[in-house]
Amino acid sequence: MNPQSRLPRIAAYVPARIASKRLPRNALRQFGDKPLVLHALDALSSSGVVQRAEVNTESEEIASVIESAGGRVYRRDAKLAADSVSTEEILADYVRQLPCSYDIVAAVNPTSPLLRPETIRRFFSEMDRRAADTAFSVTLLQKHCLLDGKPVNYTIDGAHPSTAEIMPIQMINWAITAWRLPLARERVEERGSSLYLGSVAFIPLPCQEAFDIDTIEEFEIAEAVWRYRQDIQSSPLCRKHADDSVA
Repeated sequence: MNPQSRLPRIAAYVPARIASKRLPRNALRQFGDKPLVLHALDALSSSGVVQRAEVNTESEEIASVIESAGGRVYRRDAKLAADSVSTEEILADYVRQLPCSYDIVAAVNPTSPLLRPETIRRFFSEMDRRAADTAFSVTLLQKHCLLDGKPVNYTIDGAHPSTAEIMPIQMINWAITAWRLPLARERVEERGSSLYLGSVAFIPLPCQEAFDIDTIEEFEIAEAVWRYRQDIQSSPLCRKHADDSVA
């Protein structure tokens, strides 16, 4: 964190709706040992840098599951339940009710359940280091990319560059997005909503952790990765390594 300032106070929400066109009821679908939406909430709560972590939903069914697990819920208006409702509208609604004692407001994608608490810590540390007003998590794609049939990050003139030689493309993955609260509140009052506020930072995340679930196939891939993690962590070799590190 910036040594010239106190640690920022962070309020973060996980937006979740019961209806989903691509993967019905995905927020409550069992993912590993708990419903999908709880993975993001638990990662926030375990990060050690977020003072207020909650699920932002209009669904009493989702709210009941979260509260039964000991989590916090912000109940938004039912009119914000439609698929057509934008990220900006949900942010604007949340910012209006958030106390001024917080410095940063953030949203964490409920469909990125592989996100680790330590990655969340690094994200906010990097946002502070860059003195950014807005921060988006991105995935670096070091591939030969085209737009309308034209190369974006390489040239067709001369020798064809190898993958290792080309510039990575930054793709916003929406796993974590954060804004300075005073500026976000000011823009909400001026315009109703806005995502790109002031100086903007694009912060890379590990590709696996930013994996976004939109389909049943992606759900199965992510769950397989999650189960592999659990197997590795519970292996005798991994436990011995942890014991050696403590000794």
